[in-house]
Amino acid sequence: MVDAREPDDDAVETDELAIQYYQEMWERGGNKGKPAVINGQAFVMACPGQSGDVIYVFLHVENGVIADAKWMCHLCDPWMQVAGDIACTLVQGRQKDAVLDLTAQDFFNVLGGASRLIAEHCGAALLTVAKAAVDYEVRAVLASRTRVPLTSKTKISDLGFSGIEGQRALRALLEAPFAAHNLMLPRAKLQEWLMTGTVQDVTLGVQALLENKFIERVKGGGCRFPRSFEESLQRHQ
Repeated sequence: MVDAREPDDDAVETDELAIQYYQEMWERGGNKGKPAVINGQAFVMACPGQSGDVIYVFLHVENGVIADAKWMCHLCDPWMQVAGDIACTLVQGRQKDAVLDLTAQDFFNVLGGASRLIAEHCGAALLTVAKAAVDYEVRAVLASRTRVPLTSKTKISDLGFSGIEGQRALRALLEAPFAAHNLMLPRAKLQEWLMTGTVQDVTLGVQALLENKFIERVKGGGCRFPRSFEESLQRHQ
């Protein structure tokens, strides 16, 4: 396991590799933007209460494999952008369920060496990809209930879920794909979704329920988060 807080002695202390990657990324275009086909997306506020950095990831998933991944940022510093670009490179061609197996060392391998700046941002980038994969999975299982194309505003009640049986069916449908993460949907949330919820409400709700577990997995691989993100987590514990 990589200890991203203490890179090896031969790590580039001045983060010249991160600077070089950033410059080359803008010259060659990198992975910034959106895929031609998007069926999974998510965002993470990387620096809550500070600069307002928000990273977005957009996925095109085919047969369980991430065929394409792109990122965009709002007010992100250069290192969040580099981490997002590397994350998208790493997950392309990877099984969507294997995103959380990536480590800080994988980021360093693409970068060409260890970097404290990237170590401090790769957690947010990887978390965003993992949440985008959740968005894809939730939409896929809900789409199996109808022949009509789903939109973010499609009502859950319009998919045939109603009453107690509808709650049970929705629970079974959503919990099965995330059994490895021990997803347990609160009854109150299921009732809310059946009454007024949309597809977007469900995807955001499932992402929120899994987020802390994802964060622990990401940290276990040596990836860290910007300081204000860590402080926000501590305040909400």
